[in-house]
Amino acid sequence: MAKCGITNISGGGGIGSDELSVTADKVVEGNTYVGSDTNDEIGTGTLVDRASTTGAISVARGGADNNYIFTRIPKGAYRTATGTGYPEVTALQSDVATAGGLTADKLMVGKNAFGMNGTATSNANAVTSNILSGRTAYVNGSLLTGTMPNYGSTPTAIDAIRINNNRFEVAVASGYHGYSWANNGYEYMTYAQVASTIGLTATNLRSGVTTCGVAGTLVDYSYLAVGQTSF
Repeated sequence: MAKCGITNISGGGGIGSDELSVTADKVVEGNTYVGSDTNDEIGTGTLVDRASTTGAISVARGGADNNYIFTRIPKGAYRTATGTGYPEVTALQSDVATAGGLTADKLMVGKNAFGMNGTATSNANAVTSNILSGRTAYVNGSLLTGTMPNYGSTPTAIDAIRINNNRFEVAVASGYHGYSWANNGYEYMTYAQVASTIGLTATNLRSGVTTCGVAGTLVDYSYLAVGQTSF
């Protein structure tokens, strides 16, 4: 094919396609050129001419220590300016927040960022032992897993019983005791615990009488007249 281009003053031929490096994908669409892929003919560029505002393909976090947000944009020529005087690329706030690791629980209640309403609090004082085992809760923005023992709705025996300040006091296992009797959580005390606490024994309970599981062995001699003895 005939070479085109600038004629050499010394009489040499023009510049040919094999001496050029530009290709269609490097020339904005709608514009003509002669390049390495046109065989000395005129070609038309294929590089997309982007609008003044273009949406990002994706947003990701990376770089040294993940300190950078990378916005991937479509290939093309960005030549048309917006009112700011520059071409612009847009990305959804939610995509930027996700890339940066921002979630609602990391924002304080009443605060908003990247279109996200915060759910974290700063005035709660619960600790894991205050939360039922197997349950989770957010306290001041941190996720806690409960450690409080769950005894369910089945009553269990009390740990201890005593008389103090003229009253019965019972010790129950620390934790959650479910609702199984009159809508109240409860534990039970055995007859033996009650009898032991009040000092009830078979020898100080009249024969024929049973209280708290203790059968009395004390014989009643009240029927004897004065001066009589039992035999």
